[in-house]
Order: sequence, then structure tokens, then C-alpha cells
Amino acid sequence: MPSSAPSDLTARLIDRLCHDLAGSFQALSSGLELLAEADTEAVRGEALALVGEAAAGQRMAVAYARRAFGSAPPETSSSELEALARGQFEGRRASLDWGVAPIALGPAGARVLLNLVQIAMECLAAGGVAKVTARRDQAATQIRIEASGPRAALRDDSRAGLAGEPLGGGLAGLWVQGALVHALAIGVGGTVSVEAGDGMVRFSVDLPAGG
Repeated sequence: MPSSAPSDLTARLIDRLCHDLAGSFQALSSGLELLAEADTEAVRGEALALVGEAAAGQRMAVAYARRAFGSAPPETSSSELEALARGQFEGRRASLDWGVAPIALGPAGARVLLNLVQIAMECLAAGGVAKVTARRDQAATQIRIEASGPRAALRDDSRAGLAGEPLGGGLAGLWVQGALVHALAIGVGGTVSVEAGDGMVRFSVDLPAGG
């Protein structure tokens, strides 16, 4: 488990969730304000489109947070995980290369994969590709994500969290997802490793049977 107390990890996760939802709520508010002031059909159509996009963004953010941060069912299909993962890349410079065969992941595996997807996306501020692979059999679950692109890099905050180190003076919103991945993996007897090179960051998580 990370050196920080569980209550601190929970508080950081709530902060991260509120931050992620704030953007879509602001967009919805702006759309409703525009709709209230619309004086032509063109402006009304623009406002309705903005409201629709904001509502879709909220649904996506809540669905992702429920699986990534909240409790997970005994099994989550790879098709559901793919839909949630792709939603994180909408409107981003980076793209997702989904290479997971039709399988189902256990609670720890599903949450680890989704959090790593977002961590990988944050490594690709200048664009690039996040390639996701995973397999699960009776012996173990293996998750591999490689983020590659120009200036692909892992923030020190995320690296500290993934290593199980306490939050230093960096950004809690980046640290907490790495800390959660570490806690989930170590909690079921698994391992987390990170490799970084020129324009590449690779995440590897191995979980025992049932993970």
C-alpha cells in the first residue's frame, strides 16, 4: 500500500473526481445559459448541441469514474473496458490502440487497466499512441500499456504514486491514480513496473489468479 494513509488516498481520489467532473458541468452550464438567451434558431441549435455534448461528457466521466475509482463487479468485459478507455481519448491529441482480446478482467485488473489508460494518456500531451494489451488465464492477469510519441514522458507525481511513494510537492491529481494502481496491485499480491525511454513509457502490471 502507499505510504499515505487510506483516508488521505480517499480524499485525493474525491478531489480528482470532482476536478474531472467540473469541466463537463461548466460546459453544461454554459450551454444552458446560451439556450436561455437564444434569440434565433441558429443560436438555439448551437446551444442545444453544446448541452448535448456536455451531457454526453458527464455520462462518460461518471461511467469511467465508477469503474476506475469505485467498486468493480466480479468481472468486467473487455468490450466495456474498451468503450470506457476510448472515451478518455475523445478530443485528445493522442489515440488509443486497443489490443485486448475478448476476455473479462477481475475487479483489480479492470480498475488497474482503466487508471493506467488515463495515466498513459497524460504522458502524451504532445500526441502519440497508447497501445493496450492484456491477457488473463487461470494462473494470472497481465496488463501492458505502452505510451509512445513525441516528448512522451511520465510525470514525477505519477511515478511516485506507481512506486508506492507518498505525495511530495507535486500534483495530487496525477499522484493519486498511480497510488491507486499500486495499492490495487500490491493488495492482491501483484507487481507494478514502469520503463521509460526516448519518447516511450511502458507500464507492466502482473496480478495473480483472480486479479
